[in-house]
Amino acid sequence: MRHVIWLFFILGFNTAALAQNLPDAFFVTGVAADDVLNIRAEPSARSAIVGQLGPQAINVEVIAFSDNGKWGKVSTGEGNGWVAMRFLERSNHTPAGEVPRPMACFGTEPFWALGM
Repeated sequence: MRHVIWLFFILGFNTAALAQNLPDAFFVTGVAADDVLNIRAEPSARSAIVGQLGPQAINVEVIAFSDNGKWGKVSTGEGNGWVAMRFLERSNHTPAGEVPRPMACFGTEPFWALGM
């Protein structure tokens, strides 16, 4: 029984750690070319607008999620604000501190390569 409890503890810890891999870079998606994505003071559509992101914005750094996960906290240049996560998609880059997969190393003289 102790082994089962220990297994659930380990699996639960790893899942939570992966889900909260922040800060990370995102890009704006699903916003019309002639529109903007509003940055709000609080994680609510009724909150005051404190900034905007263009429809092609990239490298938007999300530093936290709201309790329900529907909003992401972003930098506005002079402060922070909240953006609806349904309009952000995670960028395809390796977060800071992580090793890219697959790894590759290419050498010279003699020519060689190693892939993992």
